Amino acid sequence: IGDFKQLDNSDPRFAASHISSLENKYNVLIISDTHFGNTKKEVNCEILYKYLASIKGTSQFPTFAICLGDSTDIGTREQFEQYNHFCNTLINNYGISIVLNVCGNHDIYQNNYDNWKENCYPHTTFYKFQTNKISWYCLDTASGTIGENQYNKLMQLFENDSLPKIIFHIHPMP
Repeated sequence: IGDFKQLDNSDPRFAASHISSLENKYNVLIISDTHFGNTKKEVNCEILYKYLASIKGTSQFPTFAICLGDSTDIGTREQFEQYNHFCNTLINNYGISIVLNVCGNHDIYQNNYDNWKENCYPHTTFYKFQTNKISWYCLDTASGTIGENQYNKLMQLFENDSLPKIIFHIHPMP
């Protein structure tokens, strides 16, 4: 696992998203298993883009996005370029404030962890951030397990965190 990271407003990218001040009601776009670069089934983002355009400016529009992993098919640089183009489109064309990422098993196939770390914000596989009333934890389970070190750190973090918690991770299929 990567080192644990607490995202907060000392990180300019996170601060610009205004996530830490969110309270009451807001929407989050959850993305999973896009598998950019899959040669058998090309990713078609148009349905999502059309949907976002139809709700832009309404209370239904998501403030930020979290990708639950497997953003690429095997984690090559080219596949991450495709995925980053998708993320930049969400941010620049539709107004999603930020895309946060969970590491998936497909993202790191063939020793491509460095590609994932370089391309997927917040560039670590184990992190936490907070909105005004909720703690959000993103875990590294790309290997199919939480692992003892991550589990122990997570339990320590939970003991010192009185907010309700939402936990995100990938569950690799056999």
